[in-house]
Amino acid sequence: RFGGEIIKEENDGKKRLAYKINNQEWAIYYYFDIMIPKGSPAKLSSVLNIDDEVLRYLLVQKDTRRR
Repeated sequence: RFGGEIIKEENDGKKRLAYKINNQEWAIYYYFDIMIPKGSPAKLSSVLNIDDEVLRYLLVQKDTRRR
């Protein structure tokens, strides 16, 4: 959809939240390592914002200078 690829996907399972979010006490945590073109993070963020299944998310850019 965004012209990228999933490098790694991890399901960390169901965990209790530190505080309720939208009256939810539990959540299933996922980790994705993805490669997407420039400009796609903004598009992905807008999709995640409107998805009712996603309580919280964090997009970060990997520092390619570090080993």
